[in-house]
Amino acid sequence: MRRPAHPIPPRAAQPRGLIACGVILALSLWAGAAGAGPLGAQGDPARTGEQAGPGDAAYRQAIDAMVREDWAAADRAFRESLRLQPQAVPARLGLAELAFRKGDLAQAGRHIDEALRLDPERSEVLAAKGRHLALQGKLTEAANTLAKAAERDPRAIRPRMDLADMLVSRGEHRQALDLYRQVLAIDGRHAGARFALGVALRETGDREAAVRELRAAIGLAPEAVRAHVELARTEFQRRRFTEALSAAEAAVALKPAPLEAWLVHADALEATGRVDEALRSLGSAAQAAPRAAAPHLRTGMIEHQRGRLDAAEQAYRRALDLDRRQPVALNNLAAIALARKTGLAEAEGWAREATRLNPRAAHLQHTLGEVLRAQGKSADALVAYEAAASLLPGDARLAFHHGRALAEAGQKGRAREVVRAVLEKDPNFADAADARRLLETL
Repeated sequence: MRRPAHPIPPRAAQPRGLIACGVILALSLWAGAAGAGPLGAQGDPARTGEQAGPGDAAYRQAIDAMVREDWAAADRAFRESLRLQPQAVPARLGLAELAFRKGDLAQAGRHIDEALRLDPERSEVLAAKGRHLALQGKLTEAANTLAKAAERDPRAIRPRMDLADMLVSRGEHRQALDLYRQVLAIDGRHAGARFALGVALRETGDREAAVRELRAAIGLAPEAVRAHVELARTEFQRRRFTEALSAAEAAVALKPAPLEAWLVHADALEATGRVDEALRSLGSAAQAAPRAAAPHLRTGMIEHQRGRLDAAEQAYRRALDLDRRQPVALNNLAAIALARKTGLAEAEGWAREATRLNPRAAHLQHTLGEVLRAQGKSADALVAYEAAASLLPGDARLAFHHGRALAEAGQKGRAREVVRAVLEKDPNFADAADARRLLETL
């Protein structure tokens, strides 16, 4: 008996990796601990009052305004400082930071380049230039400049954090570990470095150490919701679901809880068997981010696994209404159509779009093969089955379905080889009885 394509379950579709991050990961998450911008080597505006001279008083007023987050007052005071002292580098960097905050990279670059002209070897200036290069996507130049900034000042936090975060954004977590540890050697209470070190440790496989660092970060900054979220994700990976739920509950208790907090909360509830509560948490996620597809996608997956196909279909369609680039929702809608044996032409469209969006996902290719086979399109189905088997060569079921498709396309010799190899490798896989029966006919 032919088994239908399976929906992709939540934890197969949603990798528990690092939050999508820009170059300034920990600094953007922990502004209170790490400082606001390239004002000083330590990332601490209060420590950059080195501007001796006629503009010093205005510069200090600007720093006070930055601490109060009064950006307009800070801008006026920095400009007054430069009027009184045109060669002042700290005030120039202050204006660059304000430009960064407004997203005006061109203006930030002009201020930084002027600061470089005035003092090309200063660590704070090089750190600001490295950050600017990174935000422009010039990562090699940025890394070299940030490394130079760190060399210029052995106690400079900013360039070390920025360089480590840039390495993390490129997936080079192991290389970032030493830089985060250097920051903590300078300032053991740097919550951003604790947090970032914990995430990087998790991504290198040391989850126990990651939990220690994330808990330490929470101890330093208990209101930082992302630390609770990442702790929950890490405990989830360790299959410590009760601990994951505890961390997730701490995350959603912080108001307003962001989308990612509600999503990890729902995952933890589902993992501990509290499925109805998980669905309610996903409802809260949808309220927190009404234009996000993820809560509806996850809802569809849970309902699909429960066999409630109408509810699952409604959730998948809602996810696609919000974002058409949802290969899992498309795939799972096709799987529902297969289970119902209706709407196969529309299902083919969904499955083809899913594979177009993610052509290297074996299970998406497999679903396409199943839809095409159900319509009697043997030649086209063979192409999809072959792609699925080649993308995931260790999967016995995908290999068997490839062999079956070869037989149905009239290639009995190749089919015999493929099916025999599957049974020799795994004689007890789920479809082994079907494979033996097919082999007898070949």
